[in-house]
Amino acid sequence: MLDGLAAQVMYFAEGLEKLGVEVQVSRVGKFKSAVEPFIRDSMSPENREQLDTLLRDLFQTFLSETALARGLPVGELERVVAERAVLTSDEAVAAKFVDHVASFDRVLDELRDFAGPGAAGTSFLQVPLRAYVHELGDPFGTVRGGSGSNQIAVVYAQGEIVDGESLDQIGGATLARELRKLRTSSNAVAVVLRVDSPGGSASASEEILCEVERLREDGKIVVVSMAGVAASGGYWIASKADAIVAQPNTLTGSIGVFGMFPNAAGSLANLGLKSEVVKTGPYADWSSLWRRKEPEELALVQRHIDRIYDGFLDRVAGGRKLDRAVVEENAQGRIWSGTRAKELGLIDELGGLDDAIALAAQKAGVSTDYFVSFPERRSPFDELFGTLLADEHGTPVSRVAAGELFGALPTDVRAALTALGGLARHLEHGGVLARLPFAITVR
Repeated sequence: MLDGLAAQVMYFAEGLEKLGVEVQVSRVGKFKSAVEPFIRDSMSPENREQLDTLLRDLFQTFLSETALARGLPVGELERVVAERAVLTSDEAVAAKFVDHVASFDRVLDELRDFAGPGAAGTSFLQVPLRAYVHELGDPFGTVRGGSGSNQIAVVYAQGEIVDGESLDQIGGATLARELRKLRTSSNAVAVVLRVDSPGGSASASEEILCEVERLREDGKIVVVSMAGVAASGGYWIASKADAIVAQPNTLTGSIGVFGMFPNAAGSLANLGLKSEVVKTGPYADWSSLWRRKEPEELALVQRHIDRIYDGFLDRVAGGRKLDRAVVEENAQGRIWSGTRAKELGLIDELGGLDDAIALAAQKAGVSTDYFVSFPERRSPFDELFGTLLADEHGTPVSRVAAGELFGALPTDVRAALTALGGLARHLEHGGVLARLPFAITVR
C-alpha cells in the first residue's frame, strides 16, 4: 500500500452534550486545536490548514527518503499514490519497491544457505540479541566512546511534562534536579537534552527551562536533540539551548497555551447527585466540576493564560534570537515539521542524537577528547520486581487484563477513549497547559 497520509480527528461536543457535560475553554493561538474536539463538531479552517501543511511535509520526507533508498525518482512514487495506491506483490517487484517475492519458508531456506544450519530448535545459525549486545561491549550502557575526562551527558525527557516527581512522565522537579547535579559536576562540559514530549504543565516546563539557563550561565553547553515530538512544553524547555537539532519529520512548535474547564453538573444530576457550596470568596469554587464558569471567571483565567503565552513568546524570541513579532506570527499554537522549523529559525540543524552529541562536543571545544554518559539503568531491585510483576511479554500484570480488554475494542473506539483519557489527565493537572493538540500515529 502506498496511498499517502490521512489525518482523522474525532469530535465529542455533541456526545458530551448528550451526557450533560459542558466544556469551557481559554486558549491563546488560533492553531491551538487541542480544545476543538470538546467544543466543536467539525474541524476549524485553521486546524485544517495546519494539518494539511504538516501531512504534506511528513509525506515529502517519506517520499524523498524512500526514493533515495530504492533508487527511484520521487515522481514514480507520487504517480503510484495518485493512480494506484495498492500494488500486488508482482507489481511491487516490477516497480522496484520490493526486491523479490518469496514465502516465509523460502526465506528460511535462503538464510540457512547463507548462514548455515542452526543449533537445535532454530532453522538457521543465529545469535540471540542479548549475546550480540554483550559481544559488542554493551553500546547501550551508561558510558560510550572516548577516554578523555570531559563528560557529555545525555539526559532524556520523555513523556508528558507534569508538576512534581517523575513516574512514567517528565516530572519538572525530577528533571530539574538531574540537570542541577550536572551543573555542579566538574567533569560535565555539555548536556544533550533528548526531548520526546508533547508538553504538558506550563509551570513544570518553566522549572526545567530555568535549569537549562543556569547550566549555560555556569559555562556548560546545552544542545537539544528532538526525537519524534518536541512541541509546546517540549519546545518551551528547548527554547534557550545553545543549539537545537531535530529530524525532518519531528513534530515541533505548537507555541501556545490553553485550559479546559468541564461542567458535569447536568450529567451528575442525571445520576441523582447534587452539590452545595460554602465559600469565603466569590471565586473559591471556580474550578468545581459542578457548575459552569461565569464570564468574569473566564476573564481572570484568560488574563493568566495571556501572560503565560507572552512569556512563552519572550523565551523563544530571546533564546532563538528572533524578532518577537516574527515569533508571534509563527506561534499561534501551530505545529511545524522539523524541516519547516529549520526554515523558520525554530531549530538549528537536521539530524539525530549522534549529530547533537557531536555538535555539543564541538561547541564545548572537546571534539576529540570526551566521553558520553547515558542515564543509569534501573537497579537490580527494580529489575527483579519489574520481572516478577510482569507477564511473559514484560507487561506489568496489573495492566494485562485492562490492556487485553482495551485492545479488543474497535480502533476508532480506542482512539475516542484515549482522547477522553487525555481530558481526564488535563483535569488532573488542574493548571494551564502548554501541550501538543493531538498525537499522530502513522499506520
